[in-house]
Amino acid sequence: MFGALNVYANLSGAFDGEEIDLLVEVSQDIAFAIYIIEVEKDRARAEDALRKAHEELETRVSERTDELNKALTDMELARDRIDGIITSIADGLIVTNIDNRVILINRAAEELLSVRADNVINRPIDFAIHEKTLREKVKYTLDKKTTGYQFDFELPGIAAEHPRIMRAITSVIQDKKGGQSGIVMIIHDVTSEREMDRMKTEFISTTAHEFRTPLTSIRGFSEILLTRDDISSTEKEKFLLYINKQAINLTRIITELLDISRIESGRGFSLNRTICSAGETVESVTSYYQTMSSRHIFSVDLHDKSTKLFIDREKTERVLTNILDNAINYSPDGGTILVTGEMTENNYRVSINDQGIGMTPEQVDRIFVKFFRADTTASAPEGTGLGMTIVKYIVEAYGGKVRVESEQGKGTTVRFTIPIGTGNK
Repeated sequence: MFGALNVYANLSGAFDGEEIDLLVEVSQDIAFAIYIIEVEKDRARAEDALRKAHEELETRVSERTDELNKALTDMELARDRIDGIITSIADGLIVTNIDNRVILINRAAEELLSVRADNVINRPIDFAIHEKTLREKVKYTLDKKTTGYQFDFELPGIAAEHPRIMRAITSVIQDKKGGQSGIVMIIHDVTSEREMDRMKTEFISTTAHEFRTPLTSIRGFSEILLTRDDISSTEKEKFLLYINKQAINLTRIITELLDISRIESGRGFSLNRTICSAGETVESVTSYYQTMSSRHIFSVDLHDKSTKLFIDREKTERVLTNILDNAINYSPDGGTILVTGEMTENNYRVSINDQGIGMTPEQVDRIFVKFFRADTTASAPEGTGLGMTIVKYIVEAYGGKVRVESEQGKGTTVRFTIPIGTGNK
């Protein structure tokens, strides 16, 4: 710093040495004082600048902290949503890293494989799967590290003879650079699909057989009638009756197929209701079967035959026909078939009891499943396995209920109720 000190004095001569020294000392003191003042000003300016910078920094830190907290909150919400989705997925989900160590397993997979996530996370996939064959399949699949690779395996079911069939499908996880970072494996229960495929295959085979038998008979007997002149009138009538019976069987099969097609398409059954007598409706069906089957005794016990029902008689007779067909077919040794009918509050209840071979509880549980047949052996009665399914749909179209009780070796009882309806008189 540079400066000048001007001194004005009314003196006759120049300053002497002491005076000059005093002036120098005074100027130095003044200069130092000025320097201190300037330093203080600079410090004040620096402190002010530092304070402003600090305030600005605090503001920025606060803004960044708010942004970071919001980002963390959003991240936690997103993670919770993902965790919720993964937990809610009904299929088993297992995620492994490139070394086949488990990094994620959902609840469904834990239940399927009977493991806990705490025991398998960050451990090789071997620890998540105890069954040797399944473990080897999974390791082989994961080692291939390809998307869309799949295989089926079995898990124990409710009953030993009915295992659950599972399908595992893998997908490769790729990182940002396109490299493989792990594998996602989804395990899906395909038991019902496999069972449906089995039933459809069986149904096609059964239906083809069901068509072939009456068609062969119709063709054979019709050719006899057309080509032979030495047939007596009694034989002709016998052959024609047999052709007619087989034609009725074909009509029944086709009707059942059309009904199932209508049900599968969601159209259901339309009911053309009229006022009908309970006695006439039931006895028109049972009398036909009494004529057709000499090995069975039909006992009909209606509380009041004159009871009027507001029903679709044709479809109600089909319900009775399908149930009675089963009662006859599954009572190969004959016996009594008891049909009862009575009023219960606003419903009319019909019960059909036979003394046949009966069913196991497992068969009873599946009696209304499409294409299901209680007996699938070579000697089993003819049928498509659709009769009881159609019974259920018709009864439910009325708003009624149907129930089956059976004991193996002691027979079966089928009960259904139909609301009388507003047309009752």
